Amino acid sequence: MSTYSVKVSRSADIKKALSATTDIYRRAVDFFIGVCDGEWDTVSAGKGPNGKVNAVESLTVRTKKRPSVPYDFGKGFYKFPSYLRRAAIAEAAGKVSSYKSNMEN
Repeated sequence: MSTYSVKVSRSADIKKALSATTDIYRRAVDFFIGVCDGEWDTVSAGKGPNGKVNAVESLTVRTKKRPSVPYDFGKGFYKFPSYLRRAAIAEAAGKVSSYKSNMEN
């Protein structure tokens, strides 16, 4: 294991360094919003703190046991970190849930 530090002298440098990551994350959230909206009956059935996240992952993430999925997240987001993926799914599920409940009200 190794560590390093980088001095960032101006806020413009910070914004430039993080803008690409932010853009990719936002595209991932948009992808998952589409999945959550289209498959809301399946997604909303998820129970527990990670139920919705697990439901969306079962629809979007290919594994050895699940070589085919209806929405292949890996096709457009190669090597996307799993912790960011799970955060994007949770954010998307929250947004869709809020949208659906507001529409009912």
